[in-house]
Amino acid sequence: MSTLILLAVVIIVVLWAIGAYNGLSTLATQVERAWDKVDGELKRRHEVVDNFITILKDKGVEGEPINRLMDARKRAVNAGTISEKEFEERELSEALKIAYGTIDGNPELRDSEEIRRIREEIEAVENRVGFTSQFYNDLATKFNTKQSIFPTLVIARALGFSRVDGFMVEQEKEASEGREEESGLGEKKEEVLESASPGEKSTEGEKTDVAGGESTGTETQETVGSTGQDSDED
Repeated sequence: MSTLILLAVVIIVVLWAIGAYNGLSTLATQVERAWDKVDGELKRRHEVVDNFITILKDKGVEGEPINRLMDARKRAVNAGTISEKEFEERELSEALKIAYGTIDGNPELRDSEEIRRIREEIEAVENRVGFTSQFYNDLATKFNTKQSIFPTLVIARALGFSRVDGFMVEQEKEASEGREEESGLGEKKEEVLESASPGEKSTEGEKTDVAGGESTGTETQETVGSTGQDSDED
């Protein structure tokens, strides 16, 4: 009897271990595929930025802005690990901001249809980077969490599973949206204050009306009194 119980326990443990391994393997594959999509969009970003640099050169842009952009792109292309890519892509975003600032300060460049189109293309690629990164980060968080929970962590450590890094890049569009949100909060605060002001004004108006009513009543009484005196004199 005890042998059967022991055998049943062993079978349950083995089945659980197989299920845990399959679950971790499935998540690991999903994380890998999600990262491949992110990496593909990053490569596309590097291509579009290279086209952007070519256009700027053709239009005579030179100096620190374009040199920094070229250097940042090169380092982003050569980055190896996910954490290195995250850092270098952020540096590339900063270099793009500086280049955009140079363009916006030059009416001829700012009004260029060619530059406008390439900036829109960069923004579209960066949006796709953001979407694919969010999907990857969700899976990475799920994968890392599953590895840290007992007893699954025993299988994860025994079979060589390891945690993966998240990936997040701050793009110009996100920064501008943050500024717009802050501006919106400021406008809401002003609206709240303005909405409170009419109430206060109304209260003051009511006080004035009451005071005015009392004054009018007094004046009326004085007028009636003077009329009465005139009648007596007559």
